[in-house]
Amino acid sequence: MKVIIDHVACTGHGRCYTLVPALFDSDDEGHSVLLVEGDLAESQRQEALTAAANCPERAITVTD
Repeated sequence: MKVIIDHVACTGHGRCYTLVPALFDSDDEGHSVLLVEGDLAESQRQEALTAAANCPERAITVTD
């Protein structure tokens, strides 16, 4: 499972890194940065889905 952030769509609301700080952080401009490289562990699935569901721009995609 992978998480993809559309950096063009992300406007920096910060919901992902506020709700799921284990997977997301912000860059210097407040835009989302993924903290995990490569595939996520199955145990991180729900957190990734929570971040994606709460992104107002739908800039986060979770793929299997």
